[in-house]
Amino acid sequence: MKCEENSNTSTTIHDLNIHYSTRMLDLSHTSTFGKDFLLLYFIDIPFRYLYFLNVSHCKISALSDTYFFRMTNLRTLDLSHNQIPRLKRYTFSNLTRLTNLFLHGNALLSYIEPETFHGLKIRSLDLTGCSIFTISRNTFAGLILDNVDISFNYVDKVEDQAFNELTTRQLKLQGNPISVFSKKMFDGLQSVELLHTPAFKFCCIRPLYLREDLCLPYQDEFSSCADLMRHPILQVLLWVIGSLALLGNIASFVYRMHFDRYRLKIGYGIFVTNLAISDLLMGIYMLIIALADNIFRGRYIEADTYWRSSNWCRLAGVLSTLSSEASVFFVALITIDRILVIKFPFGNVRITSQKAVVISVIIWVFAAFLSILPLIYVDYFSDGFYSKSAVCLALPLTRDRPPGWIYSFSVFVIFNFAMFVLIALGQLLIYTEVRNQTKISRRMNVSRKNDLIVARNLLLLVSTDFLCWFPIGVMGLVALNGNTVPGDVYAWTAVLVLPVNSALNPFLYTLTAIMNKKSFNPNIDEQKHENFKKESAISFMRILSHFSPSRKFRYDIDLSYMLCKRPLRIQEVLLIARDLAKGLSVLHNEDLVVHDMKCKTVGIKISYDMVRKAYFNQLPKVLKHNREKSEDMYQFGHLMKECSKSIKVLE
Repeated sequence: MKCEENSNTSTTIHDLNIHYSTRMLDLSHTSTFGKDFLLLYFIDIPFRYLYFLNVSHCKISALSDTYFFRMTNLRTLDLSHNQIPRLKRYTFSNLTRLTNLFLHGNALLSYIEPETFHGLKIRSLDLTGCSIFTISRNTFAGLILDNVDISFNYVDKVEDQAFNELTTRQLKLQGNPISVFSKKMFDGLQSVELLHTPAFKFCCIRPLYLREDLCLPYQDEFSSCADLMRHPILQVLLWVIGSLALLGNIASFVYRMHFDRYRLKIGYGIFVTNLAISDLLMGIYMLIIALADNIFRGRYIEADTYWRSSNWCRLAGVLSTLSSEASVFFVALITIDRILVIKFPFGNVRITSQKAVVISVIIWVFAAFLSILPLIYVDYFSDGFYSKSAVCLALPLTRDRPPGWIYSFSVFVIFNFAMFVLIALGQLLIYTEVRNQTKISRRMNVSRKNDLIVARNLLLLVSTDFLCWFPIGVMGLVALNGNTVPGDVYAWTAVLVLPVNSALNPFLYTLTAIMNKKSFNPNIDEQKHENFKKESAISFMRILSHFSPSRKFRYDIDLSYMLCKRPLRIQEVLLIARDLAKGLSVLHNEDLVVHDMKCKTVGIKISYDMVRKAYFNQLPKVLKHNREKSEDMYQFGHLMKECSKSIKVLE
């Protein structure tokens, strides 16, 4: 018999006139009968033949052992989605033939008294979607089931032997914030074949007969029941890499501030110093994790919740994010700075020390915002952004989708991956330029040579940073597609790949600079040097561009024609020698040669019958051998000799 709320005009359940021999009775969603209609009706009528009863969604607010006293043949009882606040002892004691009991969805059900299910022979017990706070001792004593599901409640406390004398193939407890428990939590649990708990730490106190792989969730990528960092090699690497990053970057910072302070006059020095500070923070992060691992050694699982929710873990997470993001920015800026110097030697766009300081401040503010935001915006991140793993990292390298994973994926995978692709392109541009200019000339001015050496060494430095973040980006994309990244790979990535460049950078930047200071460091007068090269380039272009002089001249002829027309004055010969010597100096500094210097290849500009300027009126050639410069000088001397022969001595 099925009764629907809107299918009749009855105001009480007595108006239905249900026969006592009814076999199946569905009263679901009939809340108009009142929340206590079981007490008012079923207690009076002996439904001895009833084997199916559905009273779900009826707003039932109380149960008693007398309610089902006469329903001795009941097989299925559905009490789901009601307002039952408590299940009392022996409530179902007379239902000896009951096989199916549904209690899920009782949002007000907060406590179940011990021995509530005493005497039942049901096959499964579903208590999901309730509000159970405590599981008392012997709550399920005597039950022999296939499945017990207490997942997604509010269980905070589980007493010792809470599952004593419970025999079940599966026990599900996931989705509960259990914080009060002991090692005797599962004592007395029998024949369990699959145990699903809220966290791996509960698997550390599982029944001894249950294999570890049959207890979920599996251990995380880093920790074991005893240690925060389960691999001995990773435990050692934490100390080694952390110490190198800390001490190395402190030494780098002290060296830059006290012994190489004049290098802070250019953007390169400021960016490298800030990079040392960001890498120093990574060293502090590594040592915090190493200290926690040492403090909790042998008993970590007992302190797992305390550690992950502690301020120390939050601090470690903030430091790791701040360090990694700041490093990305400063490596990019170092690359941009070198591109401007190497690729565009005659450009007037440079990152001055003032601009570098302002940019550095902006970067630190932005990186700090990215790292602290998860602690401030609690509604989105659920105050668990840095507690996803025992090492307090928020790298999105698993298939899990915890709160804040979109933010984590956007920052650590998409943004950083894109930044390092741009850095790689910049380094490729620098490498191409260095290679081309090395082929052009083996001898060049000292400043230019230093710039190229710095750029070449930076290829190694940026490559180490790129090799750190490129695997993380790839693994993040793999995890996003639903594939599993092996736990050991994640652990090695977080402990070795991610922070190793923080330990290497001070040695690659500063130690190399100390050992070979003159050739590795860029010129501190870089800006003045660029201005000089710009002026030289302008002068060079004027020499070549005889059709576009800096001022208008009346005549523009070659020297051979001038020598045929009239003798030269002493002042004119000196002027020609000065202009041609200056032109040769510019050409030779840029590894160019005239190659064929004759009277016909030298142009002069005349104004008011006086030579005002001399220049080369043919395109220069690229230097192939050093002897070509000597040939230029020989031809220059021979040309001046011819000019001196025609000197007219003015009386």
